[in-house]
Amino acid sequence: MVVTILFLGAILLLIWLLLAAPLGCRTLSNQITVRARREDVWSALFPFGQSFDWDKGVTHVVRHSGLAGTMVTTQDDRDGKPIRRDFVIDRLQPYDCFSLQYTKDSALDDAFWRDFVRTVHLSQAATDLETTIKINETDRYRGIAFLVFRWFARRRSLRKLKLWLKTGEYRPGGVFENPYVQATVAIGSTVLLWPLFGLTQSGLIMSSVLTAVVALHEYGHVLAFRLMGHKTARMIFVPLLGGIAIGSRPYGRHYEIAFSALMGAGFSVFASALVLTALGLAPPLHAEIEFALWFFVFVAGAFNAANLLPIYRFDGGQLLRQVFRTPLQLGVATVILAWVFVLLSLYAGMPYEYVLAIIGVALSLSWLTNRSGVKPSRPLTPMTGYERVAISSAAIGTITFHAFAIQIALEKLV
Repeated sequence: MVVTILFLGAILLLIWLLLAAPLGCRTLSNQITVRARREDVWSALFPFGQSFDWDKGVTHVVRHSGLAGTMVTTQDDRDGKPIRRDFVIDRLQPYDCFSLQYTKDSALDDAFWRDFVRTVHLSQAATDLETTIKINETDRYRGIAFLVFRWFARRRSLRKLKLWLKTGEYRPGGVFENPYVQATVAIGSTVLLWPLFGLTQSGLIMSSVLTAVVALHEYGHVLAFRLMGHKTARMIFVPLLGGIAIGSRPYGRHYEIAFSALMGAGFSVFASALVLTALGLAPPLHAEIEFALWFFVFVAGAFNAANLLPIYRFDGGQLLRQVFRTPLQLGVATVILAWVFVLLSLYAGMPYEYVLAIIGVALSLSWLTNRSGVKPSRPLTPMTGYERVAISSAAIGTITFHAFAIQIALEKLV
């Protein structure tokens, strides 16, 4: 019990550090030397430069009076129109440095860019044909994850700029999103998880099953994005931490968020049901194969049920906030859902000490991470009564199925 509490506490601390720790204003710095004249680099980095659209992320820039303008991006907002960002330039020294601040975003609330400042410095390197680029970005951060993401995104952008200045070629995407790289990451994650289950054949099966469950869960989110009208959607594996599903535009409706959140666990219902059907109809299987299938049912149930806990940043918290819009409704629904998890977990055979510890960690985590959301520029379209009933019924069915699947699998595994 002590080990379990310490383990859950460590997970709580890790997630808080990644998603919600108040880091204050931080400045990230990236630097690279490219083989190009300062004038050419300036043209690519200065918003009013002739080559500013080199990365294809911006179609054009509309210049207003003075040093203010609007970037028209290639990314669509929830209405299918290009996202527009107003900006102002400060500390301008031509071909040397400038600072940029965003003042308005057609997709996000203005508060998102309130503390953001990007400063670009150009300096001559060893020869006139080499330029050193240094970019500092200052912003207010909650959680290490977004800070690290920003640093790597800027680093990747500079490397693409270096290639473009050298060859005139722009390569969209990145190495990490490449399907082969993602497959390698998934295999690597499986290997890293292997020691946690024991360096045996059964341990390898268990770590492989966990990776497969994560992949199916994220594919459910990807499928939901496509059903909700996203032109593209992709899944990215994050070693040891799971995966992330990314759509092609901001959300437009509360129902869209709830449906996308539920489909992670909901899609796994179909996979688990197929496995249970196969186990019931198939002739006696090899012991290792049968163990792998029953362990899949158990892990799929436990992983997806945990994602539907009423935690702010988890799928369950996302879903609850869309269905119940007032603080009172949300509070009552959170307590009821927590008790549902307690009862179903006890029914599945889990010791009550572990159940109470998990619920305590879940509620603590929800409280610790409930201040780090990103608001859209305009209110989302509310749910209809039919949509609330449909999502609530589907959520109850999904949770119940996974609870029964855990109970059946435990009887076979223990």
